[in-house]
Formats: sequence, structure tokens, C-alpha cells
Amino acid sequence: GLDNTVSCFGGAVYYQKEAATGSVKAFDQLTIAKMDIILTNTFVPRSTKALVAGVGQRKENFKFAPYVITAIGNISDQFRDIITSNTQDPSVISDLIQTNQLLLQSLGVSHETLNEICRITQKMDISSKLTGAGGGGCALTYIEPDCKYTKREVMDMIEQSGHGFKCLESSVGGFGVLFVDFAEFVQEK
Repeated sequence: GLDNTVSCFGGAVYYQKEAATGSVKAFDQLTIAKMDIILTNTFVPRSTKALVAGVGQRKENFKFAPYVITAIGNISDQFRDIITSNTQDPSVISDLIQTNQLLLQSLGVSHETLNEICRITQKMDISSKLTGAGGGGCALTYIEPDCKYTKREVMDMIEQSGHGFKCLESSVGGFGVLFVDFAEFVQEK
């Protein structure tokens, strides 16, 4: 799966399905620079099946929904282009993350706890968004390289908000699993 591919080979994966058939339209292994993130668990259970059905219902009920889905795809494409370029602009990455979250909210796949994490980090000029299908679960918070807050300060603000959130410091990009010869490792020390 995707998690195994990224864990083993590093970088990121750009994955896209054909809307009509569900078949894989794009699957690209991307080499990207390391980006610091915080993952926050809301501990809210969710049903991917129910969330997908809800988006389908919105597509039927609201003429704007297909345009929102197209806009989310365009954000994904622009994000891919930026993170694979040599001129990453962290403020543009943050704007894309924030805009993506707002569009996902309009499709009904966010949750009040995810929105609260976004409110907390937005007060710090930091962008967050839901992960996966949304509806609870986890949020991703992007920490720009020149962020005026440490990751620990951001995590403390989220965890001390009184909502029972648990944060995990992480990163995306960089190397995957590496084999290190222990004897060579010890000799270098």
C-alpha cells in the first residue's frame, strides 16, 4: 500500500483514481525535501463509507460540489508541483493546506474537533487540515521552516486546549528505510 511504499522508499506518493471507474489514474513516487508536521489525534471515530456517501449526496444536491472537487484536485496538483520543485515556498504550501481544509469542510467531511485544531493553529499563523477521509481521526499541521513557534509550543497549544487531543511530531519527505551497517556506524563515532 501507500504507507509501505513511502516508509520504504521515502519521499511522497502522488496517487489519483479515475472518478468513473475507480482505477488508478496516476501513481508517482516523488522525491521531496523533508517537511516538518504535527499529527493530532482527535480520538473521534469515523466511517469512511459514510463520509464518501455524504459527498456523493452533496454532489447530487448541490451544483457547486463538482467544482469544489475539481478545486481540491487543482490544489493537489499545485502542491505536488511546489514540493517537487527546488523553489518551495512555505507560505504558498500553508495557503494551499488551509484552502484545502476549507473546501473539504464545504463537502461535509470535516468535524468540529478538526475545525477546532484548525482554529487553534490558525491563531498562530499555522495551517492544519484533516487527514484521510476526515470526519474525525487525525489532523495534519504543517510547520514552516521559519515558524516563530517550536513544534513543542504548537503541540502544547493543541493538547492543552481541553479537547483531549494527542499530538505526534513527525515529518514527510526525506529518506525511507535505510540499511546501516552497525560496524561502520560505530567506527564513525
